[in-house]
Amino acid sequence: MAKIQNVLYYTYIRPYSKIWLILIMIILFLVVGIYLYRAYAPGALASKNIKNVSNANIRNVEGATGSTGTLEVMLFNVDWCPHCVKAKPDWIAFVQQYDGKVINGYQVTCVGGKEGVNCTNSDDPTVKKMVSQYEIKGYPTLIFIENGTKVAFDAKINKDNMDDFMKKL
Repeated sequence: MAKIQNVLYYTYIRPYSKIWLILIMIILFLVVGIYLYRAYAPGALASKNIKNVSNANIRNVEGATGSTGTLEVMLFNVDWCPHCVKAKPDWIAFVQQYDGKVINGYQVTCVGGKEGVNCTNSDDPTVKKMVSQYEIKGYPTLIFIENGTKVAFDAKINKDNMDDFMKKL
């Protein structure tokens, strides 16, 4: 019996020990990755009531009618953030172009007007409520609320990207 073990070890295991180690590590990472994905991803994805901006052809949403819907657009920003300062002129141009108009069947309202939702005074109860309600994690953050449903905007905040988003409505 010892001879069979020696033959197996010296013929198949020892010469390929690095390959076996790599194979075992790959299998281990796959098993751990699949476990973590199944444990955490479905809950995280199911808890968010958002739509994917890349599929934002909202006119074809189930139950959509020819009547006017609502689209609220909010730019959460702070005065001390250089990215917010850079996004502000594009936001102002967006507000001038779309605020108060009906675009693709949606009455567009830009919350906060040209200022957006200024969160510099984080102690303000109104600001605290909005930041909590919309789960704002950083600045600037652009949020679209289509008929009460949060629609994801996961792109750089500039005029071209916002215009592209509005065209997809």
